[in-house]
This record gives sequence, C-alpha cells and structure tokens, in this order.
Amino acid sequence: MTKDRYQTEVSFDEQLVGRHADADGGSHVPGTNFGARQAFSGTLTGRRMTQGDPPWHFLELSDLTEKPEGFEHDAVWCHEADVYLDEA
Repeated sequence: MTKDRYQTEVSFDEQLVGRHADADGGSHVPGTNFGARQAFSGTLTGRRMTQGDPPWHFLELSDLTEKPEGFEHDAVWCHEADVYLDEA
C-alpha cells in the first residue's frame, strides 16, 4: 500500500507547550527560483505536524519574538530538525 505523499497529520505534545525555541528555516524568494534562510524565535504551541511520504516533521512556533522582516503571521511551522529548544 502506497501512502499519499501529501497526507498531513497534526498531533499534540503536551511536553512542548510553552517552551521557548529558536528555529532556522527557509522560504521561497518571490519572483525568483531561489530560497533564503530565515530565523524565528518564539514559544512552542505543542502542535506537531507530520506530512508526506517519506514523512517530514514540523513543530508550531507562536508568540514570535524574532521573525523575518515582512513576515505577517502570528505562528509558523518549522522543520523539527531545525528547532532548537532552550534548556532552561
């Protein structure tokens, strides 16, 4: 059986709620065929998203204290491997 490569599952991880994190990410540069690195800092909501086959894993970051210039959203999904949790 082949999985749908666009299948998305959202779950909740209580242990992540309220933890501060920094994240590196990337985004398409409008009008080009290029991407650029972006940095975010904020608070994890506890929501996790798994998408695709093979699966990609994302964490939701909100209450953003650092975000790229012009980023208008209140929250962002960040690739889990690029999320760095504060130890405190």
